[in-house]
Amino acid sequence: MPSIILSGTLIGPVGNIRANCTIMLVAVDTSVSVIVRAYSETVTDAAGKYKLTVEPGEYSVITIEQGGPPERVGKIKVLSDSIPGTLNDFLNPMGEEELTPADILKLEQLRNEAQAASASAKSDAASIKAVKDNMADKTLNLSDLTDKSAAIQNLGLSERITTKKVVVNGALDVSKKENAITLIAPTKGSAYYILGKDIDPEAGTETNDWYLGRGSSLNSDVTLQSYTHNTYLILRADRVDINRDIYSRGVPLIKTGDYGIGGYSIGSDWDKAFTDNKNTFICSSINSPSGSVFMGLNIAHYQDIPYGFQIASRGSFGLYFRTKEDGTVGAWRKVWDDKNTTVDSNGFIKKASPIVRLSNDPHAMSDDYLDGFTLSTGVGAVNDEAAGVVAKRKRKGVYIVSGSLGLAVEGWTFEVPQDQNGNRLCFVETETAEDGTITVTVSKRKLDLDTAMVVAGDPMDIPAGRWVDLRLEMPPQPEPEPIPEPVETLLTGDEDGTTAHEGEPEPVETLPAGDGDAVQSVEQVEPQPAGNDAPPAEEAEPQETQK
Repeated sequence: MPSIILSGTLIGPVGNIRANCTIMLVAVDTSVSVIVRAYSETVTDAAGKYKLTVEPGEYSVITIEQGGPPERVGKIKVLSDSIPGTLNDFLNPMGEEELTPADILKLEQLRNEAQAASASAKSDAASIKAVKDNMADKTLNLSDLTDKSAAIQNLGLSERITTKKVVVNGALDVSKKENAITLIAPTKGSAYYILGKDIDPEAGTETNDWYLGRGSSLNSDVTLQSYTHNTYLILRADRVDINRDIYSRGVPLIKTGDYGIGGYSIGSDWDKAFTDNKNTFICSSINSPSGSVFMGLNIAHYQDIPYGFQIASRGSFGLYFRTKEDGTVGAWRKVWDDKNTTVDSNGFIKKASPIVRLSNDPHAMSDDYLDGFTLSTGVGAVNDEAAGVVAKRKRKGVYIVSGSLGLAVEGWTFEVPQDQNGNRLCFVETETAEDGTITVTVSKRKLDLDTAMVVAGDPMDIPAGRWVDLRLEMPPQPEPEPIPEPVETLLTGDEDGTTAHEGEPEPVETLPAGDGDAVQSVEQVEPQPAGNDAPPAEEAEPQETQK
């Protein structure tokens, strides 16, 4: 049985095009050609157009918008003698009781005309086939016709040109060979291009619209230029230059320098970085941990909600972090590490300032003796803040420390080694001279029976494998060189509403001057708007903790 074509444009109630909409036909019962519940479907194109070749039968019609639920829109009944039409024709057929005699007569007339047109089409098809067959005979190749190309086009055939050349403005050859169009420059190295023009018939003017080709004899750069949008793409030997942002599926691609990646950090307010909610490298003093310029990173939540994390550091200032939780920005917190803390000989963590560790034999100590420390001259090990301090053993139980201003004026000053039960292993006394030299005396512990106090006994060296920590006061160090505040690069708007970025490459091309004529190469030519002949253009000390 013959199938029927249903075609048309699917539109909404207000005339909107329903593009990419699935149309599904489901068989209501079994017919000669189709069994019950069998279905077929098609999808409308970007213009909402559809075409269905349907076997006779009765079907339910279902439409499915992209991402939406199925919608049953009605039923259609297709007969073997139904006239091709749209879905609307079949979903809303006129009943016989609504037809007037004139309507019936008109329908019969339309059916007769359709049948006649079908017979004529079959006859035309046979005639065309005969012409094609005859064209195989070189004696019947339409060579006697004045316009052979027009005749071939009217017959729905294609013409192959293998050697035909057309001279354009006396300067350029255009050759069509097989499936390619070749542009041949008149002389070696000269400019050649394709230029699109927009014509205003009423004003009788032509305006450059777009351009593709090579406009310079000094290089082989190829340019694609839009005069209307002042946009260009240049294929160079070492790179591709584009003067607009590049998008992938509607999302702009990241360029060097965006968010501080691959370039200088963004000179932004640290608080503003939280507000912007973007992953960004920052270098700024505004709302930094201490008011100095800090460098760091802002990490945003994966959704646009008020949560975030920042980390900042700079040289001797140390490492800081803070968070934003449900819109509330927390205080900057300093990270304690092996530079600003120390673990004493008893395993307690203490705030580190300049520290020297005294031992009887530094080279026979365990590995943790030098955690965050380096050996100095004599019998000591120092951290970075105590660099230059020297410790020497004068005699049994007596050690001399020089190179500082003396013991620290606040906080803890020295720590005596203890056993696992907290009992001190020796008695330690210190004396500081006017020049800051410290004399450390180590003795055995002795109980004074009169006072019931532990006092110094006979001299002894620091116990093997243990050390005495001395917290020092060092001469003031010069302030670090200030870091210049970075200048934030702002985006500037073009006249057409698009944005351009600082440092955009300028095209180096010779672009057409108009009317197909080439002009000489000019370095650093900035594309201009469309024109007829325009070229393209202090932290709190941490509590003592047992390690």
